[in-house]
Amino acid sequence: MGHFLSCFEHDLAESAAVTDRTARRLVVFVHGWRGHPLDTWGGFPEPPDDVWWREADLLFVAYDSTKESMTASADRLRSRIGDFYPRPYEAMLTNEVASVRDDRDRDYEELIIVGHSLGAVVARRAVVDALDEWASTDYEGGTRPSILDARLRLFSPASAGFAPRGLLGAFRATPTWWVAEMFLRRGGAYPDLQPGSPVLVSTRKRTERYGSEDVRAGALAAHLLWANPERVVTTERYDTDPVSRTMDGTDHRSVCKPDIGYTAPFHFVQAGTL
Repeated sequence: MGHFLSCFEHDLAESAAVTDRTARRLVVFVHGWRGHPLDTWGGFPEPPDDVWWREADLLFVAYDSTKESMTASADRLRSRIGDFYPRPYEAMLTNEVASVRDDRDRDYEELIIVGHSLGAVVARRAVVDALDEWASTDYEGGTRPSILDARLRLFSPASAGFAPRGLLGAFRATPTWWVAEMFLRRGGAYPDLQPGSPVLVSTRKRTERYGSEDVRAGALAAHLLWANPERVVTTERYDTDPVSRTMDGTDHRSVCKPDIGYTAPFHFVQAGTL
């Protein structure tokens, strides 16, 4: 008993770890560039057997970062998260034989969005786009997007762009990388990850503007956990972010992968700190 891996068809996600108990929260995972909906997250699909995690359903977003832009991925998250929150997605709560649990109609009480690298910026873009949409209805005139109440937990976010160092940085200086980058820049989210790209600049500018206006949206503030050493992205936070910590002995890929000897990511997602 515990969590069951559920597979289903939906254009936002196709897999989830569903608890057999009453679920009070939905935790949504958004992988990074060339990431995988499940493999990116190490041990998260099999969370700890404690009360907080046993009362959580885990949804693993799927998107192709090599083919679609950051804005397109964010738009899908923003527009389709309502299929899963606050009311659980019906197809997610069944396995091949029967329903995973009895209380299929109970709404979640909280939403947590977890992002890694590019996925962190996808989440932030989805939030600020939702705010723009809500603002266009003069706030009181439209339904408040549920994503605005999310709490963000971001692992090594690519908010300030791709900035390789160490061996990766040395490789970037070679002719081989130059040839490879010609193809990378032809589409997908890679161009959006370059420092100073219009998408990165706009997402930060709008997020911080809403934060300065004291808009009531918890999702504007993110808690961050950086790898140390971090050799892939620039370690820079938004003015709206209250917590920024580092995890020694991890790298960009491993910082978000809990295992039997590295449980800090579980605590970070749960509490927002270490």
